[in-house]
Amino acid sequence: MARKIDITVEWSDPENIQKYLVNLPKQTTTGLKSLREQFAAFVQKSAKLRVQRGWTGYLASTIRVQAMTDSIIVSVGARYGYFVETGAHPRVIPIEYLEQHMAYPSRPGVDTRLLGFRPRAWVFPKAAKPFMAPAFEAAIAKLPEMMMRTVDQL
Repeated sequence: MARKIDITVEWSDPENIQKYLVNLPKQTTTGLKSLREQFAAFVQKSAKLRVQRGWTGYLASTIRVQAMTDSIIVSVGARYGYFVETGAHPRVIPIEYLEQHMAYPSRPGVDTRLLGFRPRAWVFPKAAKPFMAPAFEAAIAKLPEMMMRTVDQL
């Protein structure tokens, strides 16, 4: 889906046009960096508000923004974030695995069935509860407004 944005520039002082045009590439680069940081921060905040908080709140605490030289990445550090987002859970999860996660949320769990233990109970996962996709959609809807604010600051 392409969106069109028109920008109009009016000059009342013709002497400063050359100075403006010389500084335009630097200002544009700075503005784009600022815009992508605003966009990523909005996605992060929106995702943290949308994610369901369990007993530990670990999933929300792992939504992070990582700045690279050419891009910014908004990622979910929890291993089970994908399953919550898409609902692509395994059919059943042994209760022991969940107990391990509750005790040590940042460590990977061990499936006790692989160790020869019979599970005490099973937990049936719930349906998908997306939080990242709606956060990106909300940020994209706000992108023209963010762009206009950035252009006004230049």
